[in-house]
Amino acid sequence: MKLDLTSTVRGAPWTEPVSVAPTATVRHVARILARYHLGAVVVRPDDDAAIDAGIVTERDIVRLVAAGDDPDRVRAHDVMAVDLVTVDVGASLGLAVHTMVAHGVRHLAVVDGDEIVGVLSARDLLAVVDVPPSESEPGPDEPEPEPHPHPHPEPRPAARSPRRALRS
Repeated sequence: MKLDLTSTVRGAPWTEPVSVAPTATVRHVARILARYHLGAVVVRPDDDAAIDAGIVTERDIVRLVAAGDDPDRVRAHDVMAVDLVTVDVGASLGLAVHTMVAHGVRHLAVVDGDEIVGVLSARDLLAVVDVPPSESEPGPDEPEPEPHPHPHPEPRPAARSPRRALRS
């Protein structure tokens, strides 16, 4: 199934949200991510209120471990982004891509009204969006470009700006 950027989020293959309690340990979150092959979980209080929800991504866990913090002692609420970046289920995939780029995120909470109904990842979008080839891509008779001379560049400092909610 290929979609274009005018298709709606509703038609894209986002995943149902998997949630954890704010008091869940980061190790517990990591196990859930691994078990379900996810890149992010939604953190919600027991009342499932979308308004108080946050998100923990695999990148958050990598940063925590790289800093030497103990994933058995740190809780989801300590590392979660508190303001979810969202996209409405009826919004276009183009708006979803723009929202990801504008906020520097790879996961959007898909909302229908005030309810979180899913999580849309950049990987989900890449799998289904039909992007026409650009003229800068090599043609069938042109050689492939040379690989980058430094396949493992120096890590960039983490840009951790606050995530703001965006409703479309």
